Amino acid sequence: MNILKKILKTTSKRNNKYFGYIEYISFGEVSGWAYSKDSNISFIGVYIGNELVTSSPFNVVREDIKAKFKINYTAGFRILFDYTMGRGINKGLPRICALDDNKEILFVLKPLPNLGGNKLSKIFFSPYFGCEGRFDGINQEGTLSGWASKRNYLGKLNIWLQSDKGLRPKEIVCNIWRQDLYYFKVEDCGFEINPNQINQEFNNSNIWFSFDKEGKYNIDPTNKRIYFSFEGMQTLQSHDSANQNNESDFLKEQRYLLDEFRILLDKIEANK
Repeated sequence: MNILKKILKTTSKRNNKYFGYIEYISFGEVSGWAYSKDSNISFIGVYIGNELVTSSPFNVVREDIKAKFKINYTAGFRILFDYTMGRGINKGLPRICALDDNKEILFVLKPLPNLGGNKLSKIFFSPYFGCEGRFDGINQEGTLSGWASKRNYLGKLNIWLQSDKGLRPKEIVCNIWRQDLYYFKVEDCGFEINPNQINQEFNNSNIWFSFDKEGKYNIDPTNKRIYFSFEGMQTLQSHDSANQNNESDFLKEQRYLLDEFRILLDKIEANK
């Protein structure tokens, strides 16, 4: 029996009207699916206590759900968390709810058992709520790359390079523009680290990046770590300092031109 069949079997024992689950949740987003036999679900809402802090229409196609219930409309959802979302509300627990056309609650969605029943509260009331990131690993140029962002935060997020050797973490600024992050609704939050900029003590250790200095909250929801070794990095180490400075100046110039272009677009938009 596959996981969807197990879930539906358990849900059917509880009721025969409402179906749905939270399948994924992180500091940056929540996703899942919902279906009702008797009511039209129009939105998925995020509540804290009795207050609706955001809602989203169904916009994720789920072929497995369509096939199971023999329906011909989307039943999936994905909501991106903003770090300010519900920050001024201190009363009540967070809930993910299926809503009707008038945004009235039809039923509350439960998280999958493997997510844990209290994970939603831990995420919502964490100082890293609204944060999201990925550790790409070592790219073709030999640099450590990835991205991390605090969605809709106006400043740049600083993260920490960690090692299982228990070394003092290295602070990393995430401010490189990435054109491939439209799916996550973020842009200027990439990082690239030349291994020459890393203390030799990090050599031959498992490394990862965290939102916190203590290293408890990995930026990557898969808790990704890689084994880092300076061996095989000789091509990078052979670059002289002049070349590295030129490369740095080039990147600075590109970022400056990009910022100027964005300012121009903002002016055009304001004059429409």
